[in-house]
Amino acid sequence: MYRLVFDQRASAPAPFVTRAPVVVIGRGAQCQLRLLDNGVSSEHAVIERDTDGYYPRDLATTNGSRATGKLITRYRLAPGDELEFGGVRLTFEIMHEPAARRLRLDWLQITAFVVVAALLAGQVVLFTWIFSQHRRRGMRIDAGREARPVELRPGPSDAPLDANVPQPTLPLGATTNSGIANPPLVLGKSLRIVRVDRADAPTGVTLTILVRAGVGERELNVAAVGVSVQFLRQPQPQEGLRPVPLPLQWLTVPAQWENFSSRKLTVRFPGAPRQLAGYIIQTYYHNQLQDVQAEPPTLAPAAGASTVR
Repeated sequence: MYRLVFDQRASAPAPFVTRAPVVVIGRGAQCQLRLLDNGVSSEHAVIERDTDGYYPRDLATTNGSRATGKLITRYRLAPGDELEFGGVRLTFEIMHEPAARRLRLDWLQITAFVVVAALLAGQVVLFTWIFSQHRRRGMRIDAGREARPVELRPGPSDAPLDANVPQPTLPLGATTNSGIANPPLVLGKSLRIVRVDRADAPTGVTLTILVRAGVGERELNVAAVGVSVQFLRQPQPQEGLRPVPLPLQWLTVPAQWENFSSRKLTVRFPGAPRQLAGYIIQTYYHNQLQDVQAEPPTLAPAAGASTVR
């Protein structure tokens, strides 16, 4: 690579820099270096690269071309040589391209990169191991908490409870058409009751229950899901003052239910809305109680009442 520096004048153009093997100099538009001086021909001269350097050659012009003051015949240019084409003077200069900069190894950065990569790899292995584990069926989560039955509390009746009448209890999972019987109170929230919507009609009450799954497994085991509803009916005069619990109902669970998604389940109370004294909804996973929602809230188990929204 070389450059041609114009004679130092106030209006001198910028140096011509090139690495082309052949450069045609002249007034014509086809020239790589255009010189518009009157003494320059349309194609005045050429500079060619050879194996041992750069050689200028005049293209049979009237005024000729000069190097270091002499007409050009066969001449190898040297740095600092002055070239003349018509009335234009140029200085030939060799330019050396900068060598490619080699990156220095920073051992501190390499060490930090290795440490971060090792930490990320360790986390991936840890989470892979965690999600590949499956809890044993029936395994308790909080072994320190004892199972407690759901105590029936006063319904919406304004009459006070008779202290002499024994207060019955409603065992969790008393009716078991899915194999659940008296499961321990866990409230792990793996199957969380998000919302319960009530729709009243003259012949009955329909509950729409929105349940969200969030189990600590890779996939939700639908076969291990259980959702029960216990309706309580207002007592008849001959039945005393306590609400009457109806048979426990186990709802049909959708066959397609992905983890971390919600499903709507519906259940119907077969009576007029004024006859409904309350209800208790419970969700189970692997025979373990996960969530409880009751109306009125006093029907919820005492141990899980604080977690019921």
